[in-house]
Amino acid sequence: MKCLYCFLITLLLFSCKDNNPIEQDAALVVSSTEITLNPNKPYAEITITKGAGNYKVTSSDAAVAQYVLTGNKLYITGYNIGNATVTLTDRDKNQVKIKVTIDQFIARNVPVSTIVFIKTGDSKNITNTDSKPLYSLIDTASVIQVGGTANNLQITGKNKGVCMLYYLDEYWPVLIYNIQVVDHYPFVVSSSAGPLQLPAGSESECGIVSGCGNYTLTISNTNVISAELLSWPIEPTLSQSNPRVVHIKALQSGSSELIITNVETSEVKTVIVSVR
Repeated sequence: MKCLYCFLITLLLFSCKDNNPIEQDAALVVSSTEITLNPNKPYAEITITKGAGNYKVTSSDAAVAQYVLTGNKLYITGYNIGNATVTLTDRDKNQVKIKVTIDQFIARNVPVSTIVFIKTGDSKNITNTDSKPLYSLIDTASVIQVGGTANNLQITGKNKGVCMLYYLDEYWPVLIYNIQVVDHYPFVVSSSAGPLQLPAGSESECGIVSGCGNYTLTISNTNVISAELLSWPIEPTLSQSNPRVVHIKALQSGSSELIITNVETSEVKTVIVSVR
């Protein structure tokens, strides 16, 4: 009986091995190769249990299934009804194909997009108060370096170019940061489009919305107006760089040009001020 028992255990072990050849022999193994998504299950978590690392992922139809790869976890999100194949490839070119079926429409919010300008060598911070914020970076040209924490990302410009940073909610992009690494920040002045009309004795302001941070003011007629640079009164946005406020005093009737120069690039913006 003891010999028969040992024989049966041995037979069972060999039978298990024969019925599960992928787990034993495949070079790349994931926890599931077929998933179905719907409004009650808008995404699936796939664990990479075996592989050579340096993973890359593609979707046969991004309108049906998209993905986020974090370490050895692959998250597949659904959108439109249909079928798609998500392919995972490792460093050694081993592949696993995951069949994705969407049997019901999954309502998604259209992500909001914002532009972030960063000069090469400079850094900007993206803050988030969520308990565990999740981002996904697409930076094929390595234009930025990311540091800091998930709640306070520090983005440093490395090379001139463009990349995309996605903020994810349930592994779906809800906010897109269009990051543009530039040689010089765009020079934008709020009141350069038209003349500024002021009564004598009044005061007004125009904003240097973005620029290098080093500006000079030139006034064509100092009898008509005076001007000085002040700090920006509120927290600037990610698309604004080195903003300032130009405070203008109307002294007496007449006309004058207020010339604002962005020293780094020698760009000039002219504000025509008419005092009555």
